[in-house]
Amino acid sequence: MILLRKAIFSGDASKRQTASLTLLQPVCLSNGGSNSEAIEYLRRCLSQELAVRSSIYSEIQRQIRGERLGIETKIALLELLNGHLMLFYEQSSETTIPLRYVH
Repeated sequence: MILLRKAIFSGDASKRQTASLTLLQPVCLSNGGSNSEAIEYLRRCLSQELAVRSSIYSEIQRQIRGERLGIETKIALLELLNGHLMLFYEQSSETTIPLRYVH
């Protein structure tokens, strides 16, 4: 986990992307203490550039549809994704399109 953490904060975008995708593998998302640690690192990865986020979105979708993760882990991933997507949702009733543009 320490090597993945270092790669997540690397200056090299491809290393960050690889580390993010590795965190989404069932071996890292096993139930237990490492699960919450991996989810917290993924939360940080979702603040990185589009290429990294896009990879994470695709892999989360693949992992949730798959059968290798337990239901608790899938729920944790969905909660992570929901919290991230709410950053882009405008809750004001005055807007016609409830999406907020964030650079």
